[in-house]
Amino acid sequence: MLPSLVWSALAVFLGSVGPVASLGTSCSAPLGSGSAAAGDPFWLADIKHQGISAFNPNPSSYQVFRNVKDFGAIGDGVHDDTNAINQAISTGGRCQGGASVCNSTTITPAVVYFPQGTYLVSAPIVALYYTQLIGDAKIPPTLIATPGFSGVINCVIDADPYIPGGNGAQFYTNQNNFFRSVRNFVIDTTRMPPSVKGIGIHWQVSQSTSLMNIVINLNDASDSIHQGIAIENGSGGFMGDIIVNGGDYGLWVGNQQFTVRNVTVNNAHSAVFGIWNWGWTFQGIQINNCGVGFDLQTGMADGGQTVGAEAIIDTTVTDTPIFVRTSTPSNGQLISAASLVLNNIKLTNVPTAVLVGDKVVLAGGTTTIESWAQGNVYKGTSAEGKYTQGTIPAPPKPAVLLDGSGKIFGKTHPQYAAYSVSEFVSVRDQGAKGDGVTDDTKALKAVFDTFAGCKIIFFDAGTYIVTSTLQIPAGTRVVGEGWSVIAGKGATFQDVNSPKVVVQVGAPGSSGLLEITDIMFSTIGPAPGAIVVEWNVKQETAGGAGMWDSHIRLGGSDGTGLQDNCPSNGSGGIDNCFAAFLALHLTESSTAYLEGTWVWLADHNIDGNGDSQISLFSGRGILSESAGPVWMIGTGAEHHTLYQYRLVNAQNHYMGLIQTETPYYQPSPAVPSPFTLNSAFKDPSFDGVNAAWGLSVQSSSNILVFGAGLYNFFAVLCLSLVTVLCVLKRLFSAAASDPFWMQTIKHQGISAFNSNPSSYQVFRNVKDFGAKGDGVTDDSAAINAAITAGNRCGGGSCASSTVTPAVVYFPSGTYLVSKSIISYYYTQLIGDAKRPPTLLATSSFSDIAVIDVDPYIPGGNGAQWYTNQNNFFRSVRNFVIDYLQPRDSDLVFRVPATSQQGTGIHWQVAQATSLMNIVINMSTASNTAHQGIWMENGSGGFMGDLVFNGGKFGMWVGNQQFTVRNVTFNNAQTAVFGNWAWGWTFQGVTINNCQVGFDLATGGGSAAQTWGAQNIIDATASNTPIFLRTSQASNGVLGGSIVLNNVRLNNVPTAVGVAGGATVLAGGSTTIASWGQGNVFRGSSGTRTFTQGNIPAPNKPSSLLDSSGRIFGKTHPQYGAYSVSQFVSVRDQGAKGDGRTDDTAALKAIFAAYAGCKIIFFDAGTYVVTSTIQIPAGTQIVGEAWSVIAGRGSAFQNANSPQVVVQVGAPGSTGLVEINDIIFSTIGPTAGAIVVEWNVKQSSQGSAGMWDSHIRLGGTAGTNLQISQCPSSGSGGTANCMAAYAALHLTPQSSGYFEGTWVWLADHDLDSGGQGQISIFSGRGILSESAGPVWMIGTASEHHTLYEYNLVKASNHYLGLIQTESPYYQPNPAPPAPFTVNTAFQDPSNWSGITAAWGLRVTSSTNIIVFGAGLYSFFQNYGQNCLTPVNCQSQITNIDSTSSVNIYGLSTVGTTFQLSVNQAGVINQSQNANGNSFVFIE
Repeated sequence: MLPSLVWSALAVFLGSVGPVASLGTSCSAPLGSGSAAAGDPFWLADIKHQGISAFNPNPSSYQVFRNVKDFGAIGDGVHDDTNAINQAISTGGRCQGGASVCNSTTITPAVVYFPQGTYLVSAPIVALYYTQLIGDAKIPPTLIATPGFSGVINCVIDADPYIPGGNGAQFYTNQNNFFRSVRNFVIDTTRMPPSVKGIGIHWQVSQSTSLMNIVINLNDASDSIHQGIAIENGSGGFMGDIIVNGGDYGLWVGNQQFTVRNVTVNNAHSAVFGIWNWGWTFQGIQINNCGVGFDLQTGMADGGQTVGAEAIIDTTVTDTPIFVRTSTPSNGQLISAASLVLNNIKLTNVPTAVLVGDKVVLAGGTTTIESWAQGNVYKGTSAEGKYTQGTIPAPPKPAVLLDGSGKIFGKTHPQYAAYSVSEFVSVRDQGAKGDGVTDDTKALKAVFDTFAGCKIIFFDAGTYIVTSTLQIPAGTRVVGEGWSVIAGKGATFQDVNSPKVVVQVGAPGSSGLLEITDIMFSTIGPAPGAIVVEWNVKQETAGGAGMWDSHIRLGGSDGTGLQDNCPSNGSGGIDNCFAAFLALHLTESSTAYLEGTWVWLADHNIDGNGDSQISLFSGRGILSESAGPVWMIGTGAEHHTLYQYRLVNAQNHYMGLIQTETPYYQPSPAVPSPFTLNSAFKDPSFDGVNAAWGLSVQSSSNILVFGAGLYNFFAVLCLSLVTVLCVLKRLFSAAASDPFWMQTIKHQGISAFNSNPSSYQVFRNVKDFGAKGDGVTDDSAAINAAITAGNRCGGGSCASSTVTPAVVYFPSGTYLVSKSIISYYYTQLIGDAKRPPTLLATSSFSDIAVIDVDPYIPGGNGAQWYTNQNNFFRSVRNFVIDYLQPRDSDLVFRVPATSQQGTGIHWQVAQATSLMNIVINMSTASNTAHQGIWMENGSGGFMGDLVFNGGKFGMWVGNQQFTVRNVTFNNAQTAVFGNWAWGWTFQGVTINNCQVGFDLATGGGSAAQTWGAQNIIDATASNTPIFLRTSQASNGVLGGSIVLNNVRLNNVPTAVGVAGGATVLAGGSTTIASWGQGNVFRGSSGTRTFTQGNIPAPNKPSSLLDSSGRIFGKTHPQYGAYSVSQFVSVRDQGAKGDGRTDDTAALKAIFAAYAGCKIIFFDAGTYVVTSTIQIPAGTQIVGEAWSVIAGRGSAFQNANSPQVVVQVGAPGSTGLVEINDIIFSTIGPTAGAIVVEWNVKQSSQGSAGMWDSHIRLGGTAGTNLQISQCPSSGSGGTANCMAAYAALHLTPQSSGYFEGTWVWLADHDLDSGGQGQISIFSGRGILSESAGPVWMIGTASEHHTLYEYNLVKASNHYLGLIQTESPYYQPNPAPPAPFTVNTAFQDPSNWSGITAAWGLRVTSSTNIIVFGAGLYSFFQNYGQNCLTPVNCQSQITNIDSTSSVNIYGLSTVGTTFQLSVNQAGVINQSQNANGNSFVFIE
């Protein structure tokens, strides 16, 4: 950390920016809101119907569309239309009559259309297999049952008739009764006597069935036994947008599972009677004036199946005595009563909310039930359920999933009744055949290219073959006819190692309207490489991108080539029986509304004898990586090999109800066979698992599953339970008035190596030391007493110490101070993060600054308490620092404007220091002398999220290097005055109404250091005359390097100027994309060209940018929205943190129990681990005064078999990981310790990261690697002084956000009293193989043997500013000694001529942006005679010729060649001494 007289700076660019393409269709007249006149018929009546059944024996003559009036129906309300309607349905040899005749078929589909009118019926209308009954959507027709209506059961519509005299036999097998839809009807039974069980719809169905837009009017006499919908069995299904008026039961239902959305029941005896189920979900129900809302049959004495799980959400009940009634008391156990979940239930005049047996368990009234349940509750990873009958935690409901009333959003199946037939286009009219034979790829692409967005695209009934990817563009509306099929076929989809998309819904990254209705997606096998549907489109309005009554059906039907040729005995083999690689993929940027969608790999042949099982193979069901919103309402996925539903890095999903089945053939072969795992498709692991996952959720947030039926029928497991998932991290429970959690959490942290650890106080609340915070009492003495208690390191007699740490907490309030608050070594000053306290300086304040981190010793001739370059470990956060007070709406100065003592923070610091979330208010008087931050020296450091109001200087700074992110300056005379530096990076700066933005002292030579490299990215300046000013002109040579990138000016006349008035770069209201001042070098030439103008802008991958196009940044998480109950202390859970006890088992148990459920609080201490501990994805960690996790023991001592100390995320894992205020370390010797292995990949931008957390190796008490063991003389040897094999490894699949992280191998002993130098060894600093995104903001890596930063096969990294130092002992020994090269760990293998560690090495990497770097070499074998000749080492930065790298503002010390390409020195420091900067273009 020693200053140098000779240093160099440069700005480097390598790489190029490619063109950006845009896609679109030829649509020139976008479709409006519909042109149909009120008197026009529904378009379906008039459109030309030419659909075919491709695999019917007579496809040319088979009639798919049938208008009932064409078959003799009158619709006048007088004539009996029963026979005519049933003739329309049954014509064409359709599937009916019972299992012995026909159990199922896909080759006789029918769309049976009812024009508006009133159809009198005297017997059931039978909806045969594969039938859509569709009424006029503009004016729905009415079906009226005659008074003498007669049937086996008296239902107006029957989906599964009982066979007369058949002893209960029916037309179809209820669990396989697929493919029906009834929509747009009024059904009336009011003419039937009330004593006759008149039923609107008998709906014993299974998957891919729907009821929608139906009104059922029932006889409402007091003795009426009419029923709206009757279901006695089956495995459904979806229904929605239904109204039932009157009757005994609105719905009388029994079925494995069903989803019901937007149903209203008025004036029924019981709105819903449940006879049995495994699980039903009701969403958006309205019940008015009924006797009972939900009447549930529970607790059969003989153990028979009754109602299992009932989930009801977003329901309104009015004037109904009982909302829910179960037939049997619960008796404190689930098996004798229904599992019941109620969420957002609004009751008006409903006396009883829940009645169980004859007991009121939940009173009603006029109230809202937020979240209530009856059933077994499981929390976290515990296998022990607790029976609950009461309030349960309400799930978080992201606003994007809700409608305007706060309910889960729902959208009715689009039917386009407002559109005229002229606004549709038929694909067959445009040349597509749909015959199941012809390749329709070209024709369909032409249709979409021409008509997407201009016409509603009508897929006439048929099977449309595509042999390459078909894209449905954003803006498209697609309507099928009888579930028109789009099927992928051919070689394109047959390579499992190179899977291809069959149908791409929206181009990647596209947004807009996209509606798909009544379409079937499929393949013609074998198709092991088929991704059937890739969903990319993102909605522009809620539900604007969706599918309704559309499905993915794979195999098991004629024409698929995947039928009885693949029998269940396996004789068909595997290769010929592959149906798909992946069925449905929702990509990262997509959103989707999926209603009634079934994603089915056939388990039997629908077109065989109806029950012949088959063995087909589809690798994956539904994979969602979407950030949402996604609604999956009434969806199912069945029989896919690896999983049915998998959510990875997903967010904001509502899933209710979902249903799955595991493949029947498993475990022969066991999963993942016959597929192999593919990490690119986020495949899960299967250790100890031999069958597919029904639902697998990884690294995802805000996932609400409201009802799930997950079945394995060949290893049957039936559960009825309420599972309350751990959603704590998304459920912010702290009330606005609650104190910040840090104030009330139990503080029991210790300083493990303090001489009195049991009595030493780490956490201190200033009010416990007498501070008042009332804005009147002078709190200076009390605050400083809180800081100093415990014989802490300060006063000038102690250079450094880690054994007296302190967290000094300030509750909300106004603290009047007349003296500096002195931040001792190893101190965190933390204010209330919810309501930051104010530090108000008195009018008599005369010290150097309100907060002082390195006081000057009175009479000491400039001496200070600490050595500035070694002034580590400080943090100040969450304060308002004020020199003003409000009085009568005026601002009255406390510290006079002219007083130079009006300084907010004196911040002369080095590494591992941070300022964050601070506002400094200063005088705006024209003669003000106030300054926000004063910094005259040091070697930092990071600061961010700061606001400066007023003052002469927002910041007056001089320091070797610093990183500044997200700072705002308002009404200062000068925002930033730079006195001296080697290199600073400013990211995200806002300057408003200042006189000068950046005022830099430049022009210094070898005798006087001034400002070196200034790197500014993503800045905005408004109403400021000069953005940047240098004190001297460059005059063709650089007097301070400058790089400006994405700087937006608004009324800033001069962008870059020179003191005295010269303008270098004019301003105005403009954006500076990329501008630099410095020397330019090209290729491998060492010849420089001075440039003062535009320079090549770096390629910035979108993954590194925020929504405004700036480099992403994320504030240090402080969890102000969480209550103290949402934290768990590791010491409370058995960990000791005493630096001696092995805490491995305790910490592993804590992570297993609480990761994702609680924020894990590491009380201050040193936690020893003796084997690898894993921090799982989903974890949030908070330390206290940099709590230490330290690896110790034999597991970490073998350099030939290195082991990880802390593994952040399992390999391949994704999700949230936040690590705050933690130090990772070792207790030596630990030659085989990989201190941190970073595996986790973010699930949302910046969700995986570390803030103010460090890797510190040796040089402190308790590490066994101090001056007494390992002095710089080398007398400690090598073996006993090994600190680590590698410090930080970012693995290929990981991503990470690192802010203020220091990866330090100690060069001196912080706890020896004299800061004596030591010789210890760490093989490697930071190795990144990550494909990104990775942000390293204000990071440093020092003294590691082979390298400090090593990027190999990495991509998409932003590093700014980075700082390094080479080991002081080198070249004695020279690298790689005392380690050996390990190519498996990406070590540099060629050390010829290289005698010191690489500061930065980049190999085979792309999209690497380094925005500021200080790479230093101060010593050769602890001597500094090498500094003046600048040859402490020959090379320090190496980039290979295959990499794409952008480096701006590179400062070096003691190094001959600042930059090398392929390990050959290219840029000699002599070209750029004393601050000269250049651009290097590869």
